[in-house]
Amino acid sequence: MEQWLFKVEREFDRLDVIVANVGCTSNVGKVCDIPDEDWHRVLGVNTTGTWYSLKFGVPLIQKGGRGGAVIIISSAAGFRAAAVEEVHGHSPGGHYSVSKAAINSLSKKKFKNMSLV
Repeated sequence: MEQWLFKVEREFDRLDVIVANVGCTSNVGKVCDIPDEDWHRVLGVNTTGTWYSLKFGVPLIQKGGRGGAVIIISSAAGFRAAAVEEVHGHSPGGHYSVSKAAINSLSKKKFKNMSLV
């Protein structure tokens, strides 16, 4: 992410919009059945990937001096894990819901405490 954003800065001199639409899962329903490697991969991609988008992207927006927008896309699973199963007919696994809840929390924190931006 950092390397890609450095390339954006070199080529365009600024960043106007961040769309953090990060997501992966595995097909394990019960939290206790999730293999450690799946847990770490899903949390790493979904939560850390979103955080990296903000960590490296927001300073580039600020540096441009023109303002910008940050759009963070999460999932209903971050609010209510059963919502995904009701809509899609399967559960993406507790790790997916945990990662999306973390993203929702990060979004709220970011907008309540602009010092994070």
